[in-house]
Amino acid sequence: MAAFLVLFFIPMGLRSTVPSLRLPAPPVLGKLHNIACLFTHKPEGWSSYHVQVRYPGEVGWETLDQRELFPLQPFGRRTRLHRLLVAWGAKASPRTEDLARWILVHHGALHPEDPPPVAIRFARSWVIPSRDQPPPEHGWVHPKWREVPPARRRIIVSYMRDTLFATSSGSAGPRSGSAGPRSGSAGPRSGSAGPRSGSGGPRSGSHP
Repeated sequence: MAAFLVLFFIPMGLRSTVPSLRLPAPPVLGKLHNIACLFTHKPEGWSSYHVQVRYPGEVGWETLDQRELFPLQPFGRRTRLHRLLVAWGAKASPRTEDLARWILVHHGALHPEDPPPVAIRFARSWVIPSRDQPPPEHGWVHPKWREVPPARRRIIVSYMRDTLFATSSGSAGPRSGSAGPRSGSAGPRSGSAGPRSGSGGPRSGSHP
């Protein structure tokens, strides 16, 4: 009992009440302290991530259904895309470029009847719960892009298809199991600050 109090309970209490305090402890014991103190403060909100594409002749962006691209949702109804972007710091990198390339190829294989998108972007929204809004009856649901206030939406990065696949020419290309790139391709577009003016377009469900 004394060992439990000295080695675990007291250090855990100190870590939870004094976050800046650094107590010397073996790595395994330190991890146990941190795990026990995971939920000392309630979150003010949560992030959601979106994949959006723009089709030829349109100005607006259409949000893709992530369940189609990432059918497994082992993270509390969040897809693997969510975990990847969190791990990558939600910022543009060669990994987001590779992911965008893969999504375009995979989406084209799933929807051969649709024209290939000319652009793709990753976006982030920030949802703050309110007491006036009761929680969903069946657990967390992915928020719709247009339902989030513009001040809590951000474009992580946009890529033009032609540039994205042009930069991959001469390399191994998309991972095995993908359908392969369509003609025309793309790379990161500088200054991808978000939607263009006058978004909309004839395609249903498209948005800025």
